[in-house]
Amino acid sequence: QKEVADWLEDIAEDDAYWVDLSDAEALDWIKQRMLRGFLTRRDNVQEWEATLLAVTKAGQAKLCFELVRDQDGLQALEETAVQHWVDLAPNDALAKFNLGYVLDVRLSRHIEAEMAYRAVLQIDPKLKKAWNNLGVSLEDNSGKFIEAAQAYRMALEIDPKYANAWATLGSVLAE
Repeated sequence: QKEVADWLEDIAEDDAYWVDLSDAEALDWIKQRMLRGFLTRRDNVQEWEATLLAVTKAGQAKLCFELVRDQDGLQALEETAVQHWVDLAPNDALAKFNLGYVLDVRLSRHIEAEMAYRAVLQIDPKLKKAWNNLGVSLEDNSGKFIEAAQAYRMALEIDPKYANAWATLGSVLAE
């Protein structure tokens, strides 16, 4: 437990260190610390969760979410990690997009996912992936084919070469 306390203290005290790191370097730094010692025991979800929630900067929360998302056996913490990122950066469209994805794809909580995607689009209406994912959610989970087609068309308005939106628009029009 001392190792985790030391790691959290490093994060809290060494803000200047984080400012100078690229995202890849920061992710490596977090991985080195989180994958050492007792944190490598995947079954100790409570300790992982406490560590994630102790992070106080949005950029660090994003990196923790990415680490949890990419580690076998830790997907159960995805919602906690991404929600913490959203809490630290409520106007970050990427954070809310990832929340929508986790709610929709990982947890099958489609109504909440739809709300998250709509929140993303309030922040950044030019995020084509959010339009496309909203459309998929509307089509697959709510049967709202007309709204889904409108969402896919919005994605295509942003990027006429966006293949995923063409494919999903095609599927909804075939219905």
